[in-house]
Amino acid sequence: MNYYISGTSLIIALACIIQYGMAAMLSTGIFTGPYHVSLSHRLSADGNLFTVEAKSNQVSIQGFDIHVDAGATTIEIYSRPGVIVTNNNDNGWLLIQTVQVDGQGKGNVTVLPDFAVPVNVPAFSKQSFYVTAADEKDVWYTIGQQLGQAYVSDDYLSILEGYALGYGFVGASGPRRWNGHVRYSFNGEAPQPPTPTANPTPNPTLSPTPKPPAYPTLLPTAKLTQQPTSSSPTTSPTTKSPTITSTTDAPTVDHGTPPPISPNGMTDEPSRSPSSLPTISSTAPQPSSPPTENPTKTATPKPTSSSSRSLYSGAVIVASIVMMWMFIG
Repeated sequence: MNYYISGTSLIIALACIIQYGMAAMLSTGIFTGPYHVSLSHRLSADGNLFTVEAKSNQVSIQGFDIHVDAGATTIEIYSRPGVIVTNNNDNGWLLIQTVQVDGQGKGNVTVLPDFAVPVNVPAFSKQSFYVTAADEKDVWYTIGQQLGQAYVSDDYLSILEGYALGYGFVGASGPRRWNGHVRYSFNGEAPQPPTPTANPTPNPTLSPTPKPPAYPTLLPTAKLTQQPTSSSPTTSPTTKSPTITSTTDAPTVDHGTPPPISPNGMTDEPSRSPSSLPTISSTAPQPSSPPTENPTKTATPKPTSSSSRSLYSGAVIVASIVMMWMFIG
């Protein structure tokens, strides 16, 4: 796996993001690498000339990605050790790659294949490159600030400002900043990018979730629940309300047959529930004969037999009443 360092630039760098790993260009036309820069205010020419400087380790240049017009084109890449020399000829330059590519146009990266032989740059050394289109297509660049000044850098190498050139090393103008990516490794190994997480964390919510209450929100029921019918009671009662067996009415009392109206009609045995008082006939017996108009002046010596029977009958009645009362009592 190769490592990328961005060679893109602009008049004012908007941001810098130091990172390792393969660089890629975003759909917005922004190249990413050790630095994150915009490609606004871009210009073009047949080719760009720039220098790569190694730091404390030897680096091995594997290939380039470039910024070129859209359409089929032929790209040529030359290299030489040391700083840029603009002698308007190819003396000292070595052609290291010729390739047919389909240019992706302004704001898009065009990936070139790896070099057949990597270009090694010893530690604290410089290596210059000339990237050019061999036809009517143009390679894009950005206006620089100072020739030979590093405009992008990481822990292993820097890219220095150079020139814009016509095809065939003619018409140099500068300072210019080449747009592209440098793929490289060091000490025979490519720097490994940080391993991304398998599942990135989601974006934070706009509003935090509310704090949970300190106490339960539900209130207890007002009425006690019934005792469970088993060791594992059901979650809800099986009946709406328990059944209650109603009591019977008050017991009935049989007072029995009322006593006869007259004592003469007494039964052989008293009733189970006698009446509170016996009934007595309210009518007295009729006299045996109508009274005389006037009483006799002289009493008869003896009562008539009829009167004696009457007295006897009355005594029997009274005695019967007394006995009945005594029996009741």
